[in-house]
Amino acid sequence: MPALVLFLLLSFIPRLILSGKSRTCPPHWVYRYQSDACYHYNGQNPLNWDAAQTFCKHTDGGNLVSVLDEGEYNFVKGKIIGQNSLLLTWIGLQGNSSHWTSGDEVEFKKWVSPNDANRDSHYCAGLRTQGPRDGWKAVRCSYAQPFVCKQRADSCPGATQWTSSGVISSSNFPSDYDNDLYCKYTLNSPENTRILLNFNTFRTEYYKDYVEVWDGIEGGRLLAKMHGTQPEKTSFESSENLLTVVFITNPTITMKGWSANWTSEPLKDPINVSGTGGIVESPNYPNTYPDNLDQIYHIKVDPSMVVEITILDFVTDSTFDELVIDDGSKMGGKVLKILSENQTKNLPMVITSTQSAASMRFLTDESNEKPVKGWRLSWNAVPRV
Repeated sequence: MPALVLFLLLSFIPRLILSGKSRTCPPHWVYRYQSDACYHYNGQNPLNWDAAQTFCKHTDGGNLVSVLDEGEYNFVKGKIIGQNSLLLTWIGLQGNSSHWTSGDEVEFKKWVSPNDANRDSHYCAGLRTQGPRDGWKAVRCSYAQPFVCKQRADSCPGATQWTSSGVISSSNFPSDYDNDLYCKYTLNSPENTRILLNFNTFRTEYYKDYVEVWDGIEGGRLLAKMHGTQPEKTSFESSENLLTVVFITNPTITMKGWSANWTSEPLKDPINVSGTGGIVESPNYPNTYPDNLDQIYHIKVDPSMVVEITILDFVTDSTFDELVIDDGSKMGGKVLKILSENQTKNLPMVITSTQSAASMRFLTDESNEKPVKGWRLSWNAVPRV
């Protein structure tokens, strides 16, 4: 391979890797690189202009097609509509509006005649592909016509952040996000810090398009599953320096989406224990523990062994005061158990790790409604099964 060709190829590869995005279209849609958009012609189900716009926005995502330049006009006329229809085809322009349904300003114009360009909002633009005078024809919006939908190509923003603070958002924010997304955002702060995540704006389709917030890796401890416009909780803290956000959307209806900022703060020093066995208790046990606690515990045994934890006593004030037990040397891995409230009837309770370490996090809220004694547990190094 000539040296120049090899150099050009190698120069291009990093751009592909660093982009962190893949561009895709739904089935039966056509992608156009120049506009980074997807197009779909619907001639099987003619609709009036308003119904066609609703179909494009809520059934497939996007809007009736906006035609922003000569190249896009030729593409829509030739590649999308082609010879499919002798009828006019709805596009995203109503009356003499200065903006497309997508919100883009009308700069490129292709009216068949001056009269077509000066109609009121009872008239909408239909694209005529047949010569000798192709272009946009103003016809009554109530007529049922074929139509073309246009939407952005699906994409997920950059997936991983290695820093002490940042911002994440849904695709295209503050414009509508895409359909059929599975986007994962992995936030990594410096060692010995934890992540504080706060959602500033949140608007998704109820139940169907949702955000999952995970402490640590996806599949670890689920902090929240959020959807709609008023999530119950919008601020979250990781137990250590890793937090994962997953955004999943279905094939229909898109909305403004969400934006969140995150920062990091130093962790309180963890309590570390190691050896062959011992006792760990909540602060002040058997008296009431303090409010607003966030304490990490690490238990480490010989690499040939695993950790067996036996809960001997457990009473907390509410579900907001909880002890999370994870497998491994850091929080945010596989959750072995989450304990809260009065567990007396379930004791003693035995929890065994699969690794030579286990981690725990004790969280309490701002107030105790009644005196509670907290918890006491024993731990032992036992052979792997």
